[in-house]
Amino acid sequence: VPDFVARARNLNLASKITISPNEFESYTTDKVFGPADNTVVKVENDPKLYVFLKNVKHQVSEFVLSQRGLSAVNALPITQAEGGLFEQGQVLPPSDGTIIRGQVDQSVYLVENSRLKLFSEYTFKQRKIASKQITLVPDAEIATYEKQGFVPPLDNTLIKASDIGTVYLMQNGLKHPLSAELFKNRGLSFKNVVVLSKEEVGALTIGAFTTPKEMTWLANSQTGELYLFKEGALHSI
Repeated sequence: VPDFVARARNLNLASKITISPNEFESYTTDKVFGPADNTVVKVENDPKLYVFLKNVKHQVSEFVLSQRGLSAVNALPITQAEGGLFEQGQVLPPSDGTIIRGQVDQSVYLVENSRLKLFSEYTFKQRKIASKQITLVPDAEIATYEKQGFVPPLDNTLIKASDIGTVYLMQNGLKHPLSAELFKNRGLSFKNVVVLSKEEVGALTIGAFTTPKEMTWLANSQTGELYLFKEGALHSI
């Protein structure tokens, strides 16, 4: 238990008890005991701020601190040796659902699962993002955040890549392939298919094939077995 942790948690180190070496050795030794979640610290000779979450220290900007209801004014000063006792986690991004943009770079991102997803021109317009929803963040700060692909189109959007003919139906952030037969079965129209870049479509996570509409009769092309698709499942006939 480092001294700063004892102070932060109001532990009275003077009240410690003495035990025998044999008893002490019988206990499992865990990681260094850290401060409570959301404790903000300032390491000596380091201009950055850090916040603790689950015993891991994360670099954090004043913007993210403010968003989380924390303040640099309350940061605990710690030594480099004390800071080195703890695992260094990823830079703490803004809260999920935050939309951010750099002050120079015009790319707009959505924070999702603590990672940045890039809006394409299409998904930006589809979600009708207003300028007041966008928070400007220094470009250098955005560069520190972990990025992961693109913001997916909304559910029930039909998409295809500019270089491949496969059409996908978006559901729950996944792209579900549509065969020609299922495309017709669902009564879909090619005029509703949105053509996106191959990079954007390729970055989207693929799901299972789109299911047919309710009460559709299906035949296995190899065995000839017949099925009825009902209530989301195949029923053999």
